Amino acid sequence: MSKNRRKEIQQKQSLQAQFQLALSQSEKRALSWLQPCRSTNPTPETNDDDSFMNLPVISQGAGLSSKNGSSSTIGEFLSSDLKSTKQQQQVKEMRKPTSKPMMALMNKMRNTSRETVRKKVERVKQEVKQADNNDDDSDDEEISQLRARSVKKTTGGILQHKIKKSGRPF
Repeated sequence: MSKNRRKEIQQKQSLQAQFQLALSQSEKRALSWLQPCRSTNPTPETNDDDSFMNLPVISQGAGLSSKNGSSSTIGEFLSSDLKSTKQQQQVKEMRKPTSKPMMALMNKMRNTSRETVRKKVERVKQEVKQADNNDDDSDDEEISQLRARSVKKTTGGILQHKIKKSGRPF
């Protein structure tokens, strides 16, 4: 590097330092004017924070005029010791079986519980069907005999004429 270039860099750095010093001095002067104002009015800032923390938390679907006395506030929610979602996800990952035999056992347990639920539902359905079949009317027997004798009509007479049954497709 040439001597001229070094001098330019040093001059720029010194100018930058002087500029930063001037800015910091002007900031200090401005803050000294504002500090007495801050010390005289500390209550409105805390009141704003307190009023925000005292706002009620309204659950989804609840109206604004909730008659429940157990309404929580934002401050209570923030100070609560509920676990975050990341912690809950870590707990779920810990519960997840890692080995194949353990996964097979968990699947088998799920399948057996499903089968028991299915059997219970089938029993209930069978009981309902048995209750419906206890009708002993002679009219029903006559209707069933008439249905057995009658012949169903075929539909689609127009379509049958249009379809040709030839061996060749064209």
